[in-house]
Amino acid sequence: GQRYLNDNRYSEREAPLRFIYAFNRTYSLGKNSAVRIEIHQYSDTLVNISFFGWHGHGDILIEEDISTGDICVTPSVQTSMTGLKACRWEMFGIDPDVEVTIPYMQGIKIPISDPLFKTDKLQDLRYPFRWESAFVAFSRKNGGFWVRTDCLQKKYKSLHIGNDTAFNCALFDSENTGPIDSEISAGGTTWKLNVYEGDWTVPVYLYRDMIRETSQYIKAKANLPQWFDNVKMACSWCPGDPKVLDIMKKYIEPKKVLIHLPHWRNMKY
Repeated sequence: GQRYLNDNRYSEREAPLRFIYAFNRTYSLGKNSAVRIEIHQYSDTLVNISFFGWHGHGDILIEEDISTGDICVTPSVQTSMTGLKACRWEMFGIDPDVEVTIPYMQGIKIPISDPLFKTDKLQDLRYPFRWESAFVAFSRKNGGFWVRTDCLQKKYKSLHIGNDTAFNCALFDSENTGPIDSEISAGGTTWKLNVYEGDWTVPVYLYRDMIRETSQYIKAKANLPQWFDNVKMACSWCPGDPKVLDIMKKYIEPKKVLIHLPHWRNMKY
């Protein structure tokens, strides 16, 4: 087998759970002198890790899905200080050589060490705005692992790759719905993860098939025009310049391209 997560001892700044407040004010529940940790194993496939700290209490419920082998992680936090925005689950020690596949702007795949993750657009990927589907894959040449949530209630969440102390980490936020002034608890979103063999398309197709089976896809697809299944490429924010269209047709049949033209109306975006 291959290892994608390295052994890691969390420092005071690198905590498995974190309270997130407005304006990115955070408090950690980590492995330090102010935190007591209790582990309760309920069965061979279910364990709960509890954290009791100065700023509040947190839990990480971990369960194996016997039917798929997926590891299901459900983090949550509670505190007495109001205004809680989100519960953050932090994953450190990711292989620094992996590439990250994220459904952002119809999909990107870049090294986890890429400085683009420090830019404003990629530093805070919010679902469903910039993080278009709650899925991310970390891959090497012949395999990797993925993290996703099957939550179809459109609950707000966000993804962060890297932080101030390490570039090879992933931070998963389960956000409250505003207003958050009186909120003292957050979390409850179940994140699933598993390994895979093959290239980055393997987990993407797994996620696609899951969405099709659990959403209204089948019903909606029955109302789509016949040409829909023939589309092989989509071009967003196309300027409509004939030169651009001439270049595209060198690589793909025009009837297989779906073009988004943003400047067709009098009132521009």
